[in-house]
This record gives sequence, structure tokens and C-alpha cells, in this order.
Amino acid sequence: MANVITSIRIVCAFALIFCPTFSTWFYAFYIVCGVSDILDGMVARRLKKETKFGARLDTVADFVFFSIVAIKSVQTVCIPTWLIIWAMGIAFVKAIGVFGGFVIYKR
Repeated sequence: MANVITSIRIVCAFALIFCPTFSTWFYAFYIVCGVSDILDGMVARRLKKETKFGARLDTVADFVFFSIVAIKSVQTVCIPTWLIIWAMGIAFVKAIGVFGGFVIYKR
């Protein structure tokens, strides 16, 4: 059940691509994504159905959702260049950490 909720978040995130930024439909899908992010973990813990696949699917769903919202928002909101560089730097450092952990621990 939790994986279904997470899958709904991925579908709604992709639906954001087709909505005008900051429109009523954009906010509706955004809210559904946010609520599903809260619910999937609660449902998994309550039903004692926590799995590695579910945790990875949740991470993918978070990444897809954040990426789409960031791309849609950057097109309409004026963001200073220095802030974009800092955000990209943080993402790069995090990616190196994840890759390094994978190489060292093979998981």
C-alpha cells in the first residue's frame, strides 16, 4: 500500500510538468505530492511493511518531485546566481558522498 502511495507521488510529480507554474492545478498536484510523502512512511510503519525497495522508491519519488518543482520554479522566479551555484555545489557534494559510500560499503 505504501508503495502505491509513493507511486502516486511520482505520477503527480510528472503531472506538474504539464501545469502552468503556480496555477491552481500546480498547487493541487503539489499538495497531493506533499501529503503522499507524509502518508507513505506512516502507512509502511503502521502496517509493518517497511522494505528496502520502498525506501529506494521513496528516495526516487522525492528526487523526481524536487527536480520537477525546481525546474518549473526556476523558470518563473528570479533566483540569484550565487544561490544556484551553492545549491549545485551541495548537490554535487551529496552525490559524491552517496557514490563514495556505495564504493566503500558496496550497498
